[in-house]
Amino acid sequence: MGKYTIADHPELDAVIDAALPRIVAAALATPHGHTIAAIVLGGGYGRADGGAYRDAVGHYRPYNDFDLFVFTQGRSRRSRRRLDAELAAAMTEPARALGIHVDFGPAQNLSLLPRTPFTMMWQELKQGHMVVYGAPDVLAAMPEYDLKRMPLEEGAKLLLNRGTGLWLARTELAAGLSTPAATDFTARNLWKAVLACGDAALIARNAYEPTLAARLARLRELATTEPELNPTAQWYLQAATFKQQPRDYTPEEIGVLWEPARQLFHDAYLDFFRRFYRRPIADMAALQDLVFREEPPDCHPTPIARGRNMVLNLLTAGITRFNWRHYQRYPRFILFTVFPGLLFDSGSQKRYIVLLPGIKPDSSPEAVATAYRKLWLRFN
Repeated sequence: MGKYTIADHPELDAVIDAALPRIVAAALATPHGHTIAAIVLGGGYGRADGGAYRDAVGHYRPYNDFDLFVFTQGRSRRSRRRLDAELAAAMTEPARALGIHVDFGPAQNLSLLPRTPFTMMWQELKQGHMVVYGAPDVLAAMPEYDLKRMPLEEGAKLLLNRGTGLWLARTELAAGLSTPAATDFTARNLWKAVLACGDAALIARNAYEPTLAARLARLRELATTEPELNPTAQWYLQAATFKQQPRDYTPEEIGVLWEPARQLFHDAYLDFFRRFYRRPIADMAALQDLVFREEPPDCHPTPIARGRNMVLNLLTAGITRFNWRHYQRYPRFILFTVFPGLLFDSGSQKRYIVLLPGIKPDSSPEAVATAYRKLWLRFN
């Protein structure tokens, strides 16, 4: 096993080992860098299952983004937001040198770690990470939950985000994949969506595992008693292979993969939401109707959360579609309602696009896409 990848890649390890100190130095050199208590590498490279891309001359280089988490000690929200902006600007040069994005999550105070919620992001960080600056045990105060009991809403969020990536990739596909960057964007989002199909299936069955290999093994095991999971397990193996050893695809190869992958995602999405809502759902139009009308059984916000949601909705869209019940829901439910119609062109789409800020029934597809993407970037 490698330091940052499942297979051993000393050349790639050396590239990342050299890059991380430069990233830390750039972060600490920002005006608010002195407030940083710790920097932690998460994501694929933090879990040692990142991708090792072999370029045209045979050298290995990073393929996945660097997902970094920054922690401060007792800083105000304003101070942390300033640090966030400074870090985003400071990572431009390291990202250019590496050829990948270097992303810092929003700065968090260490005092909040004991109250970290049970989310996929935080638990995957807890399970697999590398401290690149600060105390080695900086995440010790974070609760460790049973991953097999992952909240179903985490699976719903995962499918929404990976499905949105698939929808964005469809735009590139429709434009003809005219550049290598467009083809690569489409390939990586296609395989991310496939991985989400398997991960969501495991979450829905209280069977999620901490590592990619363990999730693949669990899917195969479940498929012996649930034959309908066989296609998911087979596609998941291909996606896991791509994640570990990404390669270049031709537009023709993407064209062959696209529709079967989209159909797999369609079926996985419906299967998950049937379990999320604990009832039959005939198709995507019926799912949109259900999400619009009701919250899932396990997603009832507290009175305080409902009040906060009211404020978020008012700030986001104003009093243009005022409905007391809908304004008490977190804005992500707008995305849950609208999304199936975007990727799967359901017959109910025209009815629900008006939930998007500034959109009317006769708005152009381009306006709808822009409004959806803006809302998704804020509330995904």
